[in-house]
Amino acid sequence: MFFAGTSPNPDLTCERLTSLFREESMTHFLDGSASASAIRRGIMAELDDLAALEASNKPVELGDGTLLNSSGILPNEDHTLDQSRLQTMKMLRFQYDKLLNDHDASAAKRKHRMELLSLYDPAWFTRNGVHFGLFLGAIQGQGDRAQVAKWLPPTLSMTLFGCFAMTELGHGSFVRGIETTATYDIATQTFDIHTPALSSTKWWIGGAAKTATHAAVFAQLCLPDGSRPGVHTFIVNIRSLSDHSLMPGVRVGDCGAKFGRNGLDNGWIQFNHVKVAHSAMLCKYSTVDPATGGYTQRGRKQLQYGALIGGRAIMVTDSAVWLKAAVTIAVRYLCGRRQGDPLSSDGREPKLLEYRTVQTRVMPLVATAYALSFTALYMQQVAPASGLSDADDENGSSSLGLTEEERIAALPDLHATCAGLKAFSTWACYYGIDTLRQCLGGHGYSGYTALGRMFKDFAVQCTWEGDNTVMALQTSRYLVASYERLDRGETLVGSVS
Repeated sequence: MFFAGTSPNPDLTCERLTSLFREESMTHFLDGSASASAIRRGIMAELDDLAALEASNKPVELGDGTLLNSSGILPNEDHTLDQSRLQTMKMLRFQYDKLLNDHDASAAKRKHRMELLSLYDPAWFTRNGVHFGLFLGAIQGQGDRAQVAKWLPPTLSMTLFGCFAMTELGHGSFVRGIETTATYDIATQTFDIHTPALSSTKWWIGGAAKTATHAAVFAQLCLPDGSRPGVHTFIVNIRSLSDHSLMPGVRVGDCGAKFGRNGLDNGWIQFNHVKVAHSAMLCKYSTVDPATGGYTQRGRKQLQYGALIGGRAIMVTDSAVWLKAAVTIAVRYLCGRRQGDPLSSDGREPKLLEYRTVQTRVMPLVATAYALSFTALYMQQVAPASGLSDADDENGSSSLGLTEEERIAALPDLHATCAGLKAFSTWACYYGIDTLRQCLGGHGYSGYTALGRMFKDFAVQCTWEGDNTVMALQTSRYLVASYERLDRGETLVGSVS
């Protein structure tokens, strides 16, 4: 934003004139095409229009003609916790209208919208991802056709709000150790969902504190014969759809303020012998006979976790987008800020960007932003190519023509690639943002540079969907195992070939 009557900073103009490449061409190259750049400019123009409506206190008209109060619709560093959560819900409704009701919305347009909004409003991005990505993704990935048909319409229309209740207070990445139980009762043909200990409290569940009406609950399946065939997923109604009150036997609490992304209401859930119907268990890969309690497994359960691999691939894109924004903010400031000796012939102090100590910190991060952009484009091609998307049928063949066995065979290499790149990319971006903030000196400490907010909001990327140290170790183990296989004379496939 410029003050009235001012023109662009002459130092920035001077730097741009020395460029050895065409800015517009590079933008199209990074975005993928000129049409992609046009889409992204259009989405950013929408945000400008929203800001103008908010400033004038005019309502936002949605596609169906309803009006949405524009007050507090955009993220703001000065929002309280409650204001942040309300803002995120307003943005959710606005973007839902664009994503699902916009007749011109193509898959490419939705992709670009998600990338840009992940940066501009990360709390909205997370809330959207929990409902549509994790909750709906669990149903589409683990439910049979009848279950998908039942839950898809109310989830897409946001008649219900879903959350993803996997993590427990005592169990995070070690999913096999989850303590919540789902005990099948033949007499009533129901599952009894129960929290047996404090450590089995579902914890840090996005949307659970205030919003979610349903949860995809991961629990140990307990059968009448005493066997426990492992962790399975159940769709549990936690709040009434009529008055939003908690369902019998369900206790919920609020995790409160976080390091960042406070627009999402993370909470905890406990179940006191909550009864759910036999159909609540997602049964694409395994079933429990309603009359006998007998257990049957079909297909390969490894494919349940394909969504986590895809999520890690998306985080490479996130890292690229966020670091590009951070270096843009920093480099522009460092061009316009002058300080120190020696003075130039016109008596002006040198630009901060002219100092070697600044260049050695900033320029590698500019290069890293470009490298991550190209890596993200590669991962967007590789991750779907595994056939691990939800678009597969019950006969085990994917939309890309891969059999179930081929998809299973591709898992180790894809997992190792995504895990290692997730760790490398998010660390590079996270520490890069803070390095850039420090290069801005005292001004970098202002909340209005956006770098402080970005640092806090991005921090979770280093720990969610796998702690980075654990992710790096998983890639290391795969590389060592691949070397041992090569040493034995075996043929390697995939990224290590």
